Amino acid sequence: MRFCPGIQGGVEWNGAAFSPDSNSLFVDWCANVQLKRELEVPSAGGLWLGAETPFADIGKILWQSNAGQSTGGGIVTYRAGGRQLIGVASGMKSPVWPGGAQQSRILVYGLR
Repeated sequence: MRFCPGIQGGVEWNGAAFSPDSNSLFVDWCANVQLKRELEVPSAGGLWLGAETPFADIGKILWQSNAGQSTGGGIVTYRAGGRQLIGVASGMKSPVWPGGAQQSRILVYGLR
């Protein structure tokens, strides 16, 4: 089943992306899910994500860094000072994201 916004929220997480080539604004963050064949229903008030969410193995890792805590939320890329930069939210406090943190921060990485 495909639905929008997806299980991780809507456009409030990852902001819109703009393409100057097509003069288009992209705000879609949908999900494709399939219900699990064997369900384990949690007790009342428990977290339940009763879907199988397959991830295709595509591409290769070009670079990675250990942020020291879980990352989740918006990832943005932008140009400043003639450099391409990437900003990511780190330190999630949520039962959905593993590795909870005491405080959140924004990490900014620069591309060469």
